[in-house]
Formats: sequence, structure tokens, C-alpha cells
Amino acid sequence: PSLYQLQARIAFLSGIKLVMYHCCKQSCCCFVGPFEGLDSCPYCNEPRYDSRGRPRATFDYLPLIPRLKALFADKKTCEQLLYRARYNSKPGKISDVFDSLHYRRL
Repeated sequence: PSLYQLQARIAFLSGIKLVMYHCCKQSCCCFVGPFEGLDSCPYCNEPRYDSRGRPRATFDYLPLIPRLKALFADKKTCEQLLYRARYNSKPGKISDVFDSLHYRRL
């Protein structure tokens, strides 16, 4: 399968859709906001698209909120994520990394 097919399958299975932003090939800018309608970089004049009309560079992003929702939707994963917040330290005894003086100072 192609990368596109894999991404589509993962999005379908996870319910999280990849957000793709067009970027300058030289990483000068992302074509969003005031740059959204531009066909070349306002800083270095590199073209936004190649000869086939595809973006020359992209920034692919998995939005944070849907990822967090997915993590907390699963009961077992949710319990693991809350372990640190619910952990009870016993004075004078080190049984977990959270008991260390160094960690408590962080």
C-alpha cells in the first residue's frame, strides 16, 4: 500500500484525521492565514507548488484534542495516564520514580 493509503486507513481506524499544511520548501513560512492564497513564499520567492500542482513541502499534523480524547476514551489507558496524579508516596520508602527527591523537586 502507498503512504496515502496507509494514512487513510489509520485515519479511518482511529477517527483522527491528518491536517496537512502547505509550507515553503525552505521552511520560511506556512501558507496559512495571510499567506493562504499565495503561490510563492513571501520571503524567498520559492514556488509553493511543483510542476504537477502539488505542494512542494507540507507540515502534517495530528490535532492534539482528538488524540487526547482517544487516549482518555480507553479505560485502561486512562488509568495509566492518571497513575501519577493518583500515586500515594510513602515517606522514607522509594518504590517508584515518583518517590525520589529529585522528581519531587521538579
